[in-house]
Amino acid sequence: MGVPPALRPLLVHAVELRRQPGASRRVSTSVDPGELGCESPVPGVRLSGAIGVDLTATSGADDIGVTGSITLTWTGPCRRCLTGIDRTVEVEVAERFVPPGHPAVDERADGTTVIDGDQIDLAPILRDLAVLELPAAPLCREDCRGWCPQCGAELSADSCGCETERRDPRWAALDGVVLDEPN
Repeated sequence: MGVPPALRPLLVHAVELRRQPGASRRVSTSVDPGELGCESPVPGVRLSGAIGVDLTATSGADDIGVTGSITLTWTGPCRRCLTGIDRTVEVEVAERFVPPGHPAVDERADGTTVIDGDQIDLAPILRDLAVLELPAAPLCREDCRGWCPQCGAELSADSCGCETERRDPRWAALDGVVLDEPN
């Protein structure tokens, strides 16, 4: 199974880089989220437009570090008022690739991936970062008040005159109880 042509720029030749510690290779491209296999776990929220990739792979003495950022745009409805939201987010990338048998593999260090074969495939890491950046419950703004559940007025625009205190009729018998004040 080969790599789709759209994802080939995300392959970094590890053997070539490891020959010269300090050597680097820049990966600057854009990738369609569909080609990358990004599926949103949140209904109504999706990636829109291409994911911008700006990374640098640098060879160390015994590893390859990949740093930089990806830029993505997601769209979806606000969880409170259902207004459509479009947000562009920049995600920092810092990943370390090591050969099989490297001590970092045994330590299960965070951000460490084993080099499989002669190339580093950045696609799985970018896919994970993009999907993790999608909000589980998007808000158009932090102070969004949503809609009134009684009359349907948009509470962020102005207030309605609805009674907001809801009483449970099962507790009505306790409304008249007066407790003695402690001395």
